[in-house]
Amino acid sequence: MEALKAELQKLQAQRSAIEADISLRSERLNEPGQPGISGSLLDKEGFPRSDIDVAAVRSDRNAIIRLANDHKQINSQLEQLLHKIHALARESGAVAAGSSQHVSNGAAAPAAAHSTAADQQEDQEMTQAPAAAAAVAAAGGDVALRPFAVVDEVAEGSPAAAAGIQLGDQLCRFGAAVAGSGSELQQVAQELQGHEDQEVPVVFLRAGQAVQMQLTPRKWAGRGLLGCHLRPL
Repeated sequence: MEALKAELQKLQAQRSAIEADISLRSERLNEPGQPGISGSLLDKEGFPRSDIDVAAVRSDRNAIIRLANDHKQINSQLEQLLHKIHALARESGAVAAGSSQHVSNGAAAPAAAHSTAADQQEDQEMTQAPAAAAAVAAAGGDVALRPFAVVDEVAEGSPAAAAGIQLGDQLCRFGAAVAGSGSELQQVAQELQGHEDQEVPVVFLRAGQAVQMQLTPRKWAGRGLLGCHLRPL
């Protein structure tokens, strides 16, 4: 059990380091005069902007996407590790309850069960972000934070850019489309077509935190109704 808890702390430290790296790169991209996470790197004539380090901006943007994927993998590892810890805690609680029943006719069994539940609650608090839980509750309370696509392009002046969607955002919900069906992007397309000029509830994971927004698909100067590209995970 102690080895598992040590591994849990190690993964949490790695996740915190990734979140700090994403935050640092995002702040750098959003400094005055910089194009941000999704702004254009071209000038009005269509040439690379001369007032910024285009290569550095691209490097930071690509790193954010890579780090977001690493963050997802660590969250998956944390979830698996918690299952192991909880299973061991339940087994230990059952053994302790059995021994106590033999000695004191069952008086300690509720205490063992309470201890196991407390351990589970503590582990959940260690691995779940409060902001994520709040966003999920606001979205209806039943949306699992399981991303199924990542934003790898946002067009300037698009509905997506206006709503605040950023490069590297991981899509967990788009209207009725959530992870698990195997045809999530087709469902997103259906939601877009069926809700033109109507608000659609959307939930993203951004640097480990859930971000909820209302997005309105609409026609604009560019292609499609959204103006961003989603890459399946």
